[in-house]
Amino acid sequence: MVLGIIAATNPLQVKPITLHTGIAAWFADALLVVALSANPIGARVGVLMAGLFMAISCFVWTAPLNVLLLAGFLCVPSLRSQGC
Repeated sequence: MVLGIIAATNPLQVKPITLHTGIAAWFADALLVVALSANPIGARVGVLMAGLFMAISCFVWTAPLNVLLLAGFLCVPSLRSQGC
């Protein structure tokens, strides 16, 4: 939770992420979750990684509707890694 608060405040003042980079991160996240869900230990790592990737939508600099859609699509690998 502390890491999420630190990431949300953006203390490093990094440049915002473009929408295309956010979509590429979504595809990378989905691919890694599918690859890691083959065994139980990899599935645990996949759940953690999918949760961390969901924070990417907070830093995407685009229209609010695009951010909402990206956040929704970033939830899909998390649901897949949890077995839903």
